Amino acid sequence: KSDEPRVVNVSSGAYRAGTGDYSDYNFKNQDFVWFKGYGQAKLANLHFSKALAARGVTSYALHPGVIHGTSLGPEFPPAILEQLRKGDSSKGVKTKDLSHGASTALVGALDPKMDLKEKSGGWLEDCQLVTPIGDGAYKAGAPEELWKLSEKLVGQEFTF
Repeated sequence: KSDEPRVVNVSSGAYRAGTGDYSDYNFKNQDFVWFKGYGQAKLANLHFSKALAARGVTSYALHPGVIHGTSLGPEFPPAILEQLRKGDSSKGVKTKDLSHGASTALVGALDPKMDLKEKSGGWLEDCQLVTPIGDGAYKAGAPEELWKLSEKLVGQEFTF
């Protein structure tokens, strides 16, 4: 057990597709679109880090980069994979190999400069603390709403 724990949530740049509205988390009242669901889940990683930071736990969320060749890709139908790759290419997204993809998570977990409470709850990309993009990242009350929903879903109150 550490006196100064640090939580690193590996997310994705797809968080930008999330809204931060957790009232319909199972898409019962709207059509499910996989990328919208994925974006919402990835935004939840950022909100969870912010909720931990509000409770005094050093935490970061991060985008490791676009990494082909992991075990995630084979689960997508070939047409979706091709669509994603074309989208990356058209936006000038540079892909990373596995070792470079791990770098940002290692910075978040191990770099002594990241052990500052005032940086906690932040977002990392390319081994740097950066400002998140998109309204969902700044939705008022969303980190606390997610925290309460998590407690409800697992049937346990998390106390610190």
